[in-house]
Amino acid sequence: MTDRKQPAGTETPAVARLRGVLKDAGLVGEGDYAAHLEEKHLRDGEAHEDARGHKRRGPLRRPSAKQSEQDGDEQPGILDLFGTLEWDESYDYKLERSRRLRSRRLGGLALVLALALAALAAPQAAAQELDADDADHPGRTFRDSLASGGDGPEMVVVPAGSFRMGCVSGVDCYPGREEPVHEVTIPRPFAVGSHEVTFAEWDACVSAGGCEHRPDDRGWGRDRRPVINVSWQDAQEYVSWLSGETGAAYRLPSESEWEYAARAGSNTAYAWGDEIGSGRANCAGCRGGWSHQTAPAGSFPPNSWGLHDMHGNVWEWVEDCWHESYDGAAPDGAARQSDDCSRHALRGGSWDAGRALVRSASRFGHGSGIRVGYLGFRVARTLAP
Repeated sequence: MTDRKQPAGTETPAVARLRGVLKDAGLVGEGDYAAHLEEKHLRDGEAHEDARGHKRRGPLRRPSAKQSEQDGDEQPGILDLFGTLEWDESYDYKLERSRRLRSRRLGGLALVLALALAALAAPQAAAQELDADDADHPGRTFRDSLASGGDGPEMVVVPAGSFRMGCVSGVDCYPGREEPVHEVTIPRPFAVGSHEVTFAEWDACVSAGGCEHRPDDRGWGRDRRPVINVSWQDAQEYVSWLSGETGAAYRLPSESEWEYAARAGSNTAYAWGDEIGSGRANCAGCRGGWSHQTAPAGSFPPNSWGLHDMHGNVWEWVEDCWHESYDGAAPDGAARQSDDCSRHALRGGSWDAGRALVRSASRFGHGSGIRVGYLGFRVARTLAP
């Protein structure tokens, strides 16, 4: 999870929520300051002498003229120039009342603070609880709560396992780029988005101040459509925000994780077989019912692990720096963090790509700052042990 610096003079969503809780409880604002001033005023009068020279603790007040006459003052002294001072007998009551009031308020403050801190910790605690459960339940779906309100993307738990990565089907292989075929072991379960990140999910990040870029939808609509016109750097900004909102470790999947999830145990060109068929994906020539534009996320049947749109719709950014082949690829599914990191890998094909480019093995590289109408992404999430 990447830390994000908060601009000076602003509050994080968590701090703003805490401030709101305390304000609603009446424990912050002018009332507290006024009570503080009242008690300070009472304390300021401590250790004064009254008109008789007796030591008193508390505020002093000017006695009435009648009281001065009864006390038998004959000659005006220096005190009389400013008014004779004497002990205010109501001080004890006022001080005790103020102390009790502040004691009650501080007790209430402690309770509300405890409840507020528990609420702030809830998303991370819930995420950890899900991790413990989900690691043993591949295929299970869940959503993490966002600190700013609402839920994150729907996630699907992918099991640990091994597979052969590359063009294993022999169908429409791209020589060199999808080779050498090699064994990869995914050592632990992880979670991946059930579909690409949508405009609605991206726009929530923009509204919360976590993402700066507001991509154009080309007039196709937002909401459930997969977000497009986003770069690899934009995708990194989104997963960083999502991690901060949920307390979980969100990221882009590695190339190995992506292909493992797309295949869902298959060794064919597509998750369902070696033929593209009809109505299974959104691509050029896929006969999916969408003409030269994205389809709403989840418009086509999922693969056997419950993942939608792994073939077509939008090319998906993954974590890896681009490499022209699988030479030197990690056997444990880790992302490649060297070679040409001015470009990053893309998987899955898109609405304007032919059927050969939407195969499970198909891969492509693009400049990391490029924003075009066929580029999107889906998120992955590390599950705690």
